[in-house]
Amino acid sequence: ISNKEYINKKYVTSKARNKAYLTQKVIASNLNVRRKPNGTKVGLLPKETTVAIMKRSGNWTKIYPNKYVATKYLK
Repeated sequence: ISNKEYINKKYVTSKARNKAYLTQKVIASNLNVRRKPNGTKVGLLPKETTVAIMKRSGNWTKIYPNKYVATKYLK
């Protein structure tokens, strides 16, 4: 958006957080994504995918948006 363009305020939320997350890349050929640590598999991330790190806990890393991956497969 340039300084000559406008957005209707109904399309903008004031609840947005101003957080910056550390990012890392997937080093496994395919990394399982889970709902919770050791939980149900909900997807795969291919090698070299960049993920936003929200929190680390033991062997698990919470990635944006609220999913988990095994920490040892991130660099």
